[in-house]
Amino acid sequence: MPLFFYYTSKSFILYLYNKPVEALEAVIKAEQLQEFGLGLIAIADHNFFQSLILTTLYPAATFVEQKQYWHQLERNQKQMKIWANNCEANFLHKYLIIEAEIARISGNQLEAMELYDLAIVSAKTYGFIQNEALANELAANFWLGMNKEDFAQIYLRKAYNGYQNWGAKFKVADLKNQYSFWLTPKLAKTTNNQNINTNYKNKISQTTINQNSTTTNFGESLDIHTVLKVSQTISNEILLTSLIDQLMKMQERKPGL
Repeated sequence: MPLFFYYTSKSFILYLYNKPVEALEAVIKAEQLQEFGLGLIAIADHNFFQSLILTTLYPAATFVEQKQYWHQLERNQKQMKIWANNCEANFLHKYLIIEAEIARISGNQLEAMELYDLAIVSAKTYGFIQNEALANELAANFWLGMNKEDFAQIYLRKAYNGYQNWGAKFKVADLKNQYSFWLTPKLAKTTNNQNINTNYKNKISQTTINQNSTTTNFGESLDIHTVLKVSQTISNEILLTSLIDQLMKMQERKPGL
């Protein structure tokens, strides 16, 4: 029984890291030990993982292999449907994910679109965050295959966030490594904003020093009203050039300067 659990779990991990051939080898070893897992939830996991692996391998398989894979998928889905009918919470999203993948490899694109979304909703409803993330990742791959990168990016970000919530740090890092151009813009933007804010503060500090050093030229120092206006401007302005322009206009409008 421990070996059955081990090979079943290993097959899924290998699948997650885009090693379907090795995953198939592990799931076959698990299948040979199925009798030791009868009546346990791992049997359903094995069904699900095996179907995921087969749908991934199907497009590049030989004709004979495709026939074998297809028959196994039909058997697996028949059983999964029985489980889903008896316990929607645990099994419906798994059934829908595989149905979406079957629609994908069959070329039924419209059906696949709908099924991915239904699977995502079902997994989210019943708290399976790991499978919600997986369904989003599969949907992203589907849209990439359709050359619809804008749609793919939406699903991929959801998958990324889902795996983060699940605590799958290595999977998160793997996605970030593969799709850094999609998954890091916000981080880069935040970093840029932080740099901009730092530059703003440095610039304002320098401006204040310059103003203090030339107070005699202006005839008087800034009063409290001007300081408050400056603070409000700093909080509202984004572009440095616009900020400086606003500050200069304040000085020009101040009576007596």
